[in-house]
Formats: sequence, C-alpha cells, structure tokens
Amino acid sequence: MLKQVFLRNVQGGGSTHSLKQRIKRGFTIMELVIVIAVIAVLAAVLIPTFANVIDRANQSSDQQAVYNMNISLAAADATDKPENVTEVWTILSEDGMDAKSFTALADDYKLVWDSGINRVLYVERETNTVVYPENYTDRTESDDVVWYDLGTGERSGDDSWYNSNTESQSYTINVGEESHPFNGAVQKISNEAQLVSFSQMIRSGEIPNKGEGLIIELQNDIALTGEWVPISEYAGIFNGNGKTISGLAMTNSSLEYEGREIGSTTANQYRPYGFVAVFSGEYFGNVTFSDVNINTPGPVNTSNHTVAVAVGAVINDTEKNIVDNVTVSSGTVTSAYRVAGIVGFAGGSSSNPMQGEIIISNCENCASITSTLQVNTYGTAAGILSTSNQMTSGSEIIIRDNVNSGKIEGQTAGGIVGTTFGASSDGGKIYIYENTNSGDVTAHHNATYEERLKKDAGGKPIYSSENEIKYTDNGVYIFKLELAAKAAGIVTSQTDQPNAFVYNNTNTGTIYASNDSAATSAYCTNAEQIGYSTYQLDMKDTDTSAADNEKNKAEGQASTQYTNN
Repeated sequence: MLKQVFLRNVQGGGSTHSLKQRIKRGFTIMELVIVIAVIAVLAAVLIPTFANVIDRANQSSDQQAVYNMNISLAAADATDKPENVTEVWTILSEDGMDAKSFTALADDYKLVWDSGINRVLYVERETNTVVYPENYTDRTESDDVVWYDLGTGERSGDDSWYNSNTESQSYTINVGEESHPFNGAVQKISNEAQLVSFSQMIRSGEIPNKGEGLIIELQNDIALTGEWVPISEYAGIFNGNGKTISGLAMTNSSLEYEGREIGSTTANQYRPYGFVAVFSGEYFGNVTFSDVNINTPGPVNTSNHTVAVAVGAVINDTEKNIVDNVTVSSGTVTSAYRVAGIVGFAGGSSSNPMQGEIIISNCENCASITSTLQVNTYGTAAGILSTSNQMTSGSEIIIRDNVNSGKIEGQTAGGIVGTTFGASSDGGKIYIYENTNSGDVTAHHNATYEERLKKDAGGKPIYSSENEIKYTDNGVYIFKLELAAKAAGIVTSQTDQPNAFVYNNTNTGTIYASNDSAATSAYCTNAEQIGYSTYQLDMKDTDTSAADNEKNKAEGQASTQYTNN
C-alpha cells in the first residue's frame, strides 16, 4: 500500500511535485531582467574605470618616450643643434628611436617638436596646451614659437585665410599668350602657416568637394620650414601669382598616401606624391619651387609609386586640365619608381579612363631627377612628365614649350618625358613638341638576378614565357623588352604608340645608357641611346624615321632632326 502511494506521488498522481519537474524549473523573466540590470550597472561603473587606467598607462608611456627623446636632443644642443624636423629624426634615429613612426598612445594627445627650444612636447589636442615636461607647461604657439608634428614633420596651420562665404567671381589667368577665363571663390594665402592649413583642410574635408570652385592665389613668397604633407587631391584652381615656394621637403618614408585610388592596367595602384598629390582641377601654375628636397616619400608598396615636385598625378575629371608656367629652379628629387620634376603621371584610372584634355606647357625643371630602381621601365625619370596612361579615343595629352636643364637618371630616362602609354591605336593622342632639353640624361640597368633562365650550348639565355628571370629585390618578374637601359633627350622609346606625335623638339644634352652589372650585360639587349625620341625599339638612328615623318605630316605638323651630343 505504501509502495503504491509513493509511486503515484513520484508519477505526479499525488499532491507533491515530481523531482523531474523541480529539476527543469528555470529563471523567470523577472529574475533575468534583474540579472541583466545588475550586469549593466557594473559595466557602467567598471568600463570607464578600466578605460581611465589604460589611458593613464598610455600617457605614462608617452611621457617616458618624450623624456628619452629630450635627453638625446639636449645632448645635441652642445654639439650640433638641429635646424629642422628632418635633422631631429636623424638624431633620434641614431639613438634607436624611430620618431617618424611614433604617435601618442593616448588618443587625446600629440607629440610636437618645438624648434625654439629643441624639445619634444606632450600636448593636449583640444586645448593645444603642454602637459609634459612640466617645466614647459607655459609654452604656447605664436609667431615666434613654431611647433612641428613629430610624426609627419608638418608645422601647425593657420586657417584665418579661409572664408566659406566668399562668392564666386570671374577670374582670368594668362596661359602663354592666351587669356583663360575661370570662375571661382578667390581665397588668398600669405604665409607658411596658411599654406599648411590649406593642405590640412583639404585632407580633413573641412573644405568640401576637394576644393572644387575654389581659386587659391598666393600673395607672397613662402618659405617652408617643416616636412610637407601633400594636398591629397585638389579640384580647384591654384594660381601661384608669380611667387616662389622654397624649401619643399618630402623625406618621410612612413608618410601614408591620402589621395584617391588610381587603378592601372597592371593592377599596381598609383600612389602619387607631390606638393599636390592628385590634381583634378582646371588650372595649376604660375609658381616657382626652389631648394626642393624630395627623397622617397611614403612607403614604396607599388611599382607605380609616383613622385614629382608640383603634382604627383594629373587626373582628367574635367574637360581640360592645365599645368602651366611651373618652374623647379633648384633641388633634388629622388625615389624608386616614377619620378619627374613637374608632373609624375597624367591620364585617368583603369575604372575611369581619361576623356578630355591635359596640357603641360611653359614649365621648366632645373632640379636633379633620379629613379633609383635600375631594373625595369617602372624606374622612369624625366624632367617634365614621368609617364601617362589610361586614355580613351578622343582624349589628348599635350606636352609643349617646356624646358629641362636638370640632370636626369634612371633605368628609363627622358629629358622631357619618361614613357608614354595610352596612345595606342584605340587610345588617345599624345603630342610632344617645341620642348628643349639641355640636361644630361643617363640610363643604367643594374640588377641582381636569380638564376631562372635555361641557357643554350654557348651559355646564352633562352627566352620564353615559361623561362623568365626574377630580380631579387622583391620578386617582380622582368620581361625581355624591359631589360635594356633607355635614355633619350626628349622621350624614351617604347612599344608601338601610333597616336604619339613627337616633333620640333631640341636636345643638346649628353645622352648615355649602359647595362652595368655582369648579370645585366649577359641577359639584356643592347642599351639604347636616343638623341630625340622613337616609339619602335628597332629605331636607333639619330634622325626621325620616314614613318615618323609621314605620321607627323598626316597631322599637318613638320618634323625636324634632333641633335645628339
């Protein structure tokens, strides 16, 4: 009897709950709400506390770094006090500190170099006040006290020049002997801090639409004292007004490119650097750059890393882009790949090919231009324009009335233009005329190769698509047609470009090309020394070919001979 009662209770037949039911019972909704509320309260209390602990730790690390840097700078005071931020980087690097790659760990702070006292200061961003070292907390920026960002080398800007309410007006600029009318809101820049501010406001987007509809007019000569961070992309008008910008320096190899993506046919994105990285406006010119010091700015992470003084790349987004009356009077420009005195690249991108017109005219380069990559045609150096590409039928690039007297050196080196692409039978047209080169042009091909070529019985390499060679720097394949060093007074030879027209140019510079290393001499075709220009690899005489004459005559243009000293 007792056994039956027990069984009924266990099975739910009695007045007590079953053991199974008690085990499966979960939290009620009210209990869950209470638990979640408690967790939220704890998170609200503890997370800021943890964040503050981390921030204080970051500040402490930052201040320790500032302390160590200032010890090095104090030692330099007694021997060779730095005159600019580039020299500061050198001093700190010699003591094992890579200041160019250092940024404050704490988000609300920055590190600056005060040129007046030669010390690194730890500054709160929002208030722009010194936090550390304590004995410099009364230090502030003024006309006599200039601060430079320790990571970029850029000085602080002054945005007092900019008035967003300025109305558009008609504006005329002389291009050669012709007057060109433009429209835009004129903004006048008078000093270095304002010019730096212009770059900063374009990069940050404070000036909308990349400056489209804006006309920048310089009022004075401007001496730059810090590292220049390129204007990322400018779509307005820049009139130098006959003034000189001196001391343009871009030597920071850690400086990241901030402009638009510019695709190429080889999938190597263009990464242009210059006073303006990308220019897509109607007019840039009437300005001189002196005492230029450009040496491989930014990480070289693409074969189309492109460097020039005035404009890294002219991208044709409008009906016409004009670069006119730009002079580089002195200095040096050195980088690995595409290098030029005035413009690095002209054309469009693979996703948006050029459809209008680009004119580069009345420009002069006197600086030394060097491409250090002596391996293939990416190592292109030129006085005026390094390379072009991405052109559609109906588009035109005109290179006229330019002068180069600077020394040009690279694997593919041209006094006026390095290489031309985009002028194929289904592409646009390129006109190169009335240009003068008096600078010496030197081409070298000098690379170390991995052994990847089969050889014949006489020890000569056998060329085939499956039997290429690699150069050992970073494993980029080198094709047979790229193996020769190429130098020319006006523009180097290239593969067939039937829509490229080169005429009435003059070269008086010394042209020299050589294949330097033992590997290069063994594996390369003969070096090419061309006094003027040609677009067929087998045309090496110093006169224009019959084919070139007929092509030029068809365009109604007279072709002339060129001198080759």
